[in-house]
Amino acid sequence: MTLANLMRRITASRFQRLFAISLVEGWIVSHLGVGGPMSLDALAARCGLAKSQMSRGVSDMVRRKLVQRRRNPDNRNEVILTLTPDGREIFTQIKKLWPRYNTLLLAGLSASDTATLARIVDPMIENSHRNLEAERLLAGGEDES
Repeated sequence: MTLANLMRRITASRFQRLFAISLVEGWIVSHLGVGGPMSLDALAARCGLAKSQMSRGVSDMVRRKLVQRRRNPDNRNEVILTLTPDGREIFTQIKKLWPRYNTLLLAGLSASDTATLARIVDPMIENSHRNLEAERLLAGGEDES
C-alpha cells in the first residue's frame, strides 16, 4: 500500500507539473488514449473510481475541450467519451514518458531483481482481480471504489 500511495502521489505531481491536469484527469486521458472511446461506466471501472467521481472529472475535461461526449448510436441512454485532438496530444506526451517512469521506478534493481519482480507481479495482479470480484460479490455487486 505504501508503494501504491507513493506512485499515485508522484503521478499526480507529474500530471499537474507537466500537463496542468489532476490525477483523475490524467487517468481519464490515459485510459481513453489506450482503450479508445468508451462509456462513463467503463471508464470509471477501468480507473477504479465511483461513477460520480469519474463524472466530475469528465465534466471538467469536457469544459476544457480535452474530452468529447456523444450519444451511443446503439444505446441512446449511454454516452461515449473520446479524446479531442488536444486530449490526444496530452496522451501522446504522457505515453512518451512511460518508459522513463519505469526506469525511475526500477532504478537500483539488478537485472535479476527486475526479472523476479516481473515474474511475481503478474500473478499478484491476477490474484487481485479475483479478490476484487469476490469483494464485489460480498458487497452485493456494488463497486463504488
